[in-house]
Amino acid sequence: MLKYFILFLIFAFFSHNLTAQEIERRSQNVFFEIGGHGLIYSINYQRQIKGNWNGRGGIGFLRVIENETDKYLNFWSIPLDIRHEWKSKNERHGFELGVGVQLLIGSGNISSFRKRTDVFINPSLIASYKYYTKKNMFFSASFTPFYGTRSLTEESGYFELYDPMVINGTTIHLWMGLGIGYKF
Repeated sequence: MLKYFILFLIFAFFSHNLTAQEIERRSQNVFFEIGGHGLIYSINYQRQIKGNWNGRGGIGFLRVIENETDKYLNFWSIPLDIRHEWKSKNERHGFELGVGVQLLIGSGNISSFRKRTDVFINPSLIASYKYYTKKNMFFSASFTPFYGTRSLTEESGYFELYDPMVINGTTIHLWMGLGIGYKF
């Protein structure tokens, strides 16, 4: 018994000098976004990387069918980005700036695809406002312009979602989005 008591005293004496690693709880978000960086819509996961820096990945899908011909187009959207967030003192309001890339994969039998898969890697910018509720929900509004790049598989194809702004022969798409999510 005395042996255990002595071991306890030794442990107690030395343990106050021991420093445990500080475990940093990193915030994580899951959210649904219409428009924005995911193009038409996307389901996303965002994680705090370090300090106020966040990384995000998501996935979206769109299927377009021509009524007269039953031809179709499938588009997968994979938004990836890194952002820096500034929060208000009460942490209810946040503003984010970041850069990212939209990986777009299209396939179908609409004439421009000719039954082939087409891949676009579109660089983009992100400016986003977030409002956090007291119950860890949040709402966001974002401005996400992106550069419509050349197809990786089709020599002549550019990604054209609508009539874009053309600057020096390149396509700049001015895009916006709205989101709702949960922070944990």
